[in-house]
Amino acid sequence: MLVCQTGNAPNIVEYFVQGKLSEGENEELLTDLQERIEEHGEVHLLVVVEGIPTVELSAIPDRLSFAKDHIDDIGRYALVSDSKVIDAAAGLYDNVTDIDFQTFAPDKTQEARTWVEAGA
Repeated sequence: MLVCQTGNAPNIVEYFVQGKLSEGENEELLTDLQERIEEHGEVHLLVVVEGIPTVELSAIPDRLSFAKDHIDDIGRYALVSDSKVIDAAAGLYDNVTDIDFQTFAPDKTQEARTWVEAGA
């Protein structure tokens, strides 16, 4: 399941992810980000995940291609999760990109939102 909403500025987007993302939801997410990047240049993300989200295998090439093409268009990226697996993956992600990336526990969602907004 995917829920998307605009944050307190038009170049801030919040995604709430639970369970498996369908290929259609993945396409919706990437299209939304693409449109925001085209309109605002740099975007800032707050992503709240419940559990360990997965994506259909057919969507992985699209995600990788998008990441390669738009890595410089993402400013701050806050990931809210209580999963140790996601925290470990996020640590690896943070080490290989120049994105200003931080993880937060679920009870720190508002702190994550404030941090993202400070970079916008």
